[in-house]
Amino acid sequence: MTSRVCCARCDLFSKAHIWGFALMVAEGWSYRKNARSGDAGWLCARCAEQAPGTEAEEGSGVVRCLRVLVVDDEELVLRATRRLLEQADLSGHRLDSAGGSYGDGELNISAFQVTTALGSQRALELIACNHFDVVISDVSMPGMRGPDLFYASSLRWPEVSRKFLFVSGNPAAALPEIRSAARRSGSGSIPPLLEKTNLHQTLIPAIFELLSQRAARSGMYALPLAQETRYELAK
Repeated sequence: MTSRVCCARCDLFSKAHIWGFALMVAEGWSYRKNARSGDAGWLCARCAEQAPGTEAEEGSGVVRCLRVLVVDDEELVLRATRRLLEQADLSGHRLDSAGGSYGDGELNISAFQVTTALGSQRALELIACNHFDVVISDVSMPGMRGPDLFYASSLRWPEVSRKFLFVSGNPAAALPEIRSAARRSGSGSIPPLLEKTNLHQTLIPAIFELLSQRAARSGMYALPLAQETRYELAK
């Protein structure tokens, strides 16, 4: 009997229900042993390329980009959000490994690698064949709305539900819809929600807050945040 394999580093699941040598050949995965901890596990093709010993290093930490998917139905908003993320000064933003099988030590975040999706249908296609660390989605979109995208993604790829961050021009009206989608999906948590008008101040701290909350549940990362960068997420 075969099952989908989960990457020990990024939580990505293999597309096919295969394992062993067939997984290595078909999807480029690797089975690695961590020299420091002695733990062994599967790494997806992308993480295998970036595994300790092959990643660029800066000081005592490993340098990597955070892969972000931005979803909106307006091209102008997509371009503005991409520019905000790509031009962000990430000096001082670090993720410290806290028990993961790979990437022990400090991760220095060098930049955001941004992909945009015009609408939820395109976002689903991208999520199906790519790994993203964070999915930033608008709430009010024609056709499949943001919470519907979250629900559909959570059913197909449960690990993706922990990567969503919503933005809205009307957070008070959007929050009940997000809560409903979270309950229906059974994800166990409600994604954070930001007001669009303040993204230039709140988006970067929100992304790292989201990663730190994922760490608390998975043991993957521990990220100490300065008190002034913390804010109350949607409960």
